[in-house]
Amino acid sequence: MLGVLFGICSSVSTALHAIVIKKSLDVVKGDTMELVYYNNLLSAIAFTPVILLAGEQKDVFALFFGSDPTALSDSKDRESKKMREIDASEVLEKGELINHDNLEGENNEKENV
Repeated sequence: MLGVLFGICSSVSTALHAIVIKKSLDVVKGDTMELVYYNNLLSAIAFTPVILLAGEQKDVFALFFGSDPTALSDSKDRESKKMREIDASEVLEKGELINHDNLEGENNEKENV
């Protein structure tokens, strides 16, 4: 039921977006680049409170003022970044691969029990 609700909301927002774009093109005299400029400007203004509430201002300032844009502000974020950087060989050393031989061994053990 929740999926149906999201589908309806998606359809309504798509229809409203088309109407807003059509009306907005009249305001900018059909210049799509000017429409893109205003869209980006208004989006930046709208997302400013979201950025502040999420605590992402350090990362945004890092992007604008030349710091390392991949630097993350929280130690939790750094830890998750470190986990993403683990290459496949480290993962394979820590875990066991599931291959045909392993599956056959498990099946034989189950049959013997």
